[in-house]
Amino acid sequence: MGTTSGTFTDVVRGNREMSTMKALYNKCIAWGFYEGPNPALKVRLRREPKGRERYLEPEEEHRLLAQLSGTLHALVRIAINTGLRVEAELLTLQWPNVDLRQATVTVEAGYSKNGKTRTVPLNSIALEALKTIKVTATSDYVFAKEGGSRMKESVPPFAVLVTGPNYRT
Repeated sequence: MGTTSGTFTDVVRGNREMSTMKALYNKCIAWGFYEGPNPALKVRLRREPKGRERYLEPEEEHRLLAQLSGTLHALVRIAINTGLRVEAELLTLQWPNVDLRQATVTVEAGYSKNGKTRTVPLNSIALEALKTIKVTATSDYVFAKEGGSRMKESVPPFAVLVTGPNYRT
């Protein structure tokens, strides 16, 4: 890998585009549309900088949750306490994959980032939030709309949530 220069987005985008170019040449060669070696193989990918990890401070978490109510409050509270991704893992979560007695949630392979089924332990906060939701649940989906269909809307980004009228930095 080469050196890192340019913005994080530029480096990552360039690497993805080059990887796509390499794959395109490989397919063209395999299908007989191009003869000769893959010229893109000579190009080295650039070293990608590590992404920044950011965790909420306890006060930030408190202020965020104070802005929320109902299902959105429970959703964010569970996300914070489990590390589950909201759109791909929590909004697709179904009750058969929640074990309240064992305090675990199973994320199916089709929804997991790495494509593997995994079991996530629940702390007392996440467990209590799920128990509260379960009391009034009428759908197989943990987070369902009225009528029982899965919630598909993404949760507003953190920046939008915390810039409400009562939020102060």
